[in-house]
Amino acid sequence: MAEFLVAARDLDSGYRRGDPVTVQDDGWSWGAAETLPDFWVIKTPNITLPVARQAVCELWEPAQAGDPELLAPDVEDRQIRRGRRLMRLFTDELPQRTRRRLDRTGVISLELNEARAIARRLRYNRTSRRVEDSGIREFG
Repeated sequence: MAEFLVAARDLDSGYRRGDPVTVQDDGWSWGAAETLPDFWVIKTPNITLPVARQAVCELWEPAQAGDPELLAPDVEDRQIRRGRRLMRLFTDELPQRTRRRLDRTGVISLELNEARAIARRLRYNRTSRRVEDSGIREFG
């Protein structure tokens, strides 16, 4: 079983609502700051920890000529961060009862089919410079 710490709202650190921040093994002792109003804990009993960890990998790609980030004097390795995560959880698509419980307690447990229904892979759109939902369901 894996437990996701998920941004419950857009945060100043750059995480967007629904971004998995980290994933830990079942029974992890989350800190006092890892609760509402900033974070949710979503428990997924049918998703293994290695599969869950793939979902919280960061998106990276080599910089290209013309990227405004290359003009910054402190860019060291020419790898540009294009997005926060490979996956985002669209919690608004949860059933109302589950969504209310998540908003009230900050913790829910989802079966594989429920997690698959709200998890989508992200991609970086170079033209618009935005991270977008690619429509591909995670945890296939």
